[in-house]
Amino acid sequence: MRSVSIALALTFIITASSLNLSFAQEDQSAQYQYSESAIRRFEIITLVSLPFTSIHSYLIVRLVEMARQGEVSPDLSNGDWHAIQACAVGMALLVGVWDWLHTRSIDRNEPRIPNLKPPKEKGSEGTELSAIRIKF
Repeated sequence: MRSVSIALALTFIITASSLNLSFAQEDQSAQYQYSESAIRRFEIITLVSLPFTSIHSYLIVRLVEMARQGEVSPDLSNGDWHAIQACAVGMALLVGVWDWLHTRSIDRNEPRIPNLKPPKEKGSEGTELSAIRIKF
C-alpha cells in the first residue's frame, strides 16, 4: 500500500512540475508564435492520459481478481498493485505512441480552423442568425 502512495505522489509531483513549466513558458512566449514539438505533445498526451489509464488498469485487475477469488470485494496483493501500476504506465505510453503515430505528418502549428471569420453585427436592435432567422 505504501508503494501505491509513493507512486501517486510521484505522479502528482511530475504533473505539477510540468504544469508549472508550461505556465512559465506561456509568460515568456507571449510575444512569440506558439509551436509545439512532437516530443512535447507526446509528453502532454502521455501524462494527461495517466490518471485515466490508472483507473482502467485498476478496474481490469479488480475484475480479474473478483472472477478468480469469487468475491465481490477481493483482497489485492502487492503483486496486484504492481500490475496495476505497470499496466497504467504501459497503457499511457501506448496512448502517447498512438497519438504520435497519427499526428507525426500533421503540421501542429497550422490553425485548426484556418478561415474563421468573426460574426457580422446587424445593428443595435438585435442579432439575426442567418440560418435560423431569430432576432434577440
